[in-house]
Amino acid sequence: MFIGIQVSNWNTDNAQREDEIVFLRLLEEDIRSSQELASITLDMLHLQDKARQQLYAYSVGKAPLTKSQEILALLSHGIWEMPTMEFNQTTFEALKSTGRLDVFVDDTLVQELTELQSDIADIERRAEIELATLLNVTDPILLQHVDMTAMLVEPSLAGNIAIDWLTSDESPFEPSEFLQSIQFRNAILARTTSSKNRMRDMERLDRRYQRIAVLIGQRQTELNQR
Repeated sequence: MFIGIQVSNWNTDNAQREDEIVFLRLLEEDIRSSQELASITLDMLHLQDKARQQLYAYSVGKAPLTKSQEILALLSHGIWEMPTMEFNQTTFEALKSTGRLDVFVDDTLVQELTELQSDIADIERRAEIELATLLNVTDPILLQHVDMTAMLVEPSLAGNIAIDWLTSDESPFEPSEFLQSIQFRNAILARTTSSKNRMRDMERLDRRYQRIAVLIGQRQTELNQR
């Protein structure tokens, strides 16, 4: 009877170990793909911030931009675009919804995964605020004062063309005096403020992903040594 209990316990432990190995691998894939997307998005946000810096300097007369095409690119990258990302939470959500997060024996890993949800919620709230700024502040200004035809033929930060059948020669761009106005500068600053908050949250998220990746690797090493 004692031997039977031992065998049963061993089988249970072995099954739990196999489950943990499988879910660690799935979680690792989720984290790796999310980390890559977060890194790409963060790079784009930094490029946007640089474009807004250049636009602001141009607006106050500190950095004259002689090429109309350069101004168009800065307007497109810094004001028109808004990089976003999809968060891959497939494995975590599946385990959470079925009450199986205890498959991971590392409490620190479970805590990091739980706090990751809070990070993502913060970023999504920041994105909503930035989108509201874009729709209510910067978009109306561009639509009123900038020739959108000329701007939309500019490749995006990701290298895409918004409307592929437009051509730049249909509507030559001429910078208007509005681009030197306080209203334009205020619009730049409003967009920058909301974007900066999202950038800081994305940087925190990236560090979280790095810590989780390390914890997964450490646990996988422990399991492989058994």
